Amino acid sequence: IVVAKTEEDFASLEICVYEQLTGNLFVHHDIPLPSFPLSLAHGTINGDGGAGNYVAVGTFDPGIEIWNADVLNALEPTVMLGGEDTSAADAKWAKKFGVTNPPKTKFRSNNGTGLRKGSHTDAVMSLSWNQIHRQVLASGSADKTVKLWDITKADDASGGVAATFTIHSDKVQSTAWHP
Repeated sequence: IVVAKTEEDFASLEICVYEQLTGNLFVHHDIPLPSFPLSLAHGTINGDGGAGNYVAVGTFDPGIEIWNADVLNALEPTVMLGGEDTSAADAKWAKKFGVTNPPKTKFRSNNGTGLRKGSHTDAVMSLSWNQIHRQVLASGSADKTVKLWDITKADDASGGVAATFTIHSDKVQSTAWHP
């Protein structure tokens, strides 16, 4: 069981294990989150197409974090979809600390908003993994859009966005795939 938990100024994901023999439910490990979670979805494919246990987290921020639930003491998400474009800050940090070949980012700001290309522009309120095409994630946002993401293409120039639907007149609070 994956639980999103907040206590005052602290947010975390708790990975719980149910021990059927004794009927105990205990926290196996937890992952600190940088922002308060609004939505969770469990998936089984990572950004490289490999299998595992991954949790997509939607927050008040416009980005989607995908965390590897199999890693203890994870410090950062495995994949980031959308969100803030930090490439300028990363380049400044690399220059300051003498990194000669900093990684090149393929993301560029979305119309001067400071967001990665294809990003939501408001809170991510709902998430749902496709059970047939397991690398595809649907997200609904307070920006009135639904986006389909291919997480195996998260490093592409599109940022992994496969489609954006703008037909809604108010925030999208729930997404689910038809079987």
